[in-house]
Amino acid sequence: MSGSAHVSNLFIRPEFFKWLAGENLVARYDVPKRSITNAFCKQCGSAVPYLSSNKQWVIVPAGGLNNCPNLKPQDHIFTNEKAEWYKDIDEIAQYPHFPD
Repeated sequence: MSGSAHVSNLFIRPEFFKWLAGENLVARYDVPKRSITNAFCKQCGSAVPYLSSNKQWVIVPAGGLNNCPNLKPQDHIFTNEKAEWYKDIDEIAQYPHFPD
């Protein structure tokens, strides 16, 4: 779904979320037989918030926030589906930008 090893999302209750603009530009794809959704802006393709299929949560892609949230990751979900190659990442070289 994401084309990546993971995504960072914030989960909030619907009563604490309000669209200010752009809700009419949201496209949504629900994976058949799964509780996984991909929502994006029809105009620019950016990931956007969406209401979960059980309507209990609004899932907000953290990469779309204007400011850093003042909380740290709390849970990893769907870990039984993680890519085989995504492990022991703290032990490999890390760079702040492209390596020389």
